[in-house]
Amino acid sequence: MHKRKIISLACALVLYVLFIAPVFFHWSNEIRACALLLIMQILWLGRVFPLAYSSVLLMIMMSFHFMS
Repeated sequence: MHKRKIISLACALVLYVLFIAPVFFHWSNEIRACALLLIMQILWLGRVFPLAYSSVLLMIMMSFHFMS
């Protein structure tokens, strides 16, 4: 993996842990949704995954965290 992809993936994971996983704080659903969109854009613009895979990952994360 290129260094840029690793940094993009690390940023996405940090955002996931801070905003989505209820480890530190419990954020409102609007902030969590914005964080998920930001994660998807980081993964897509950083070309970690193509847009189709990023969209599927976004839908899976949203279904796990908002519908359960």
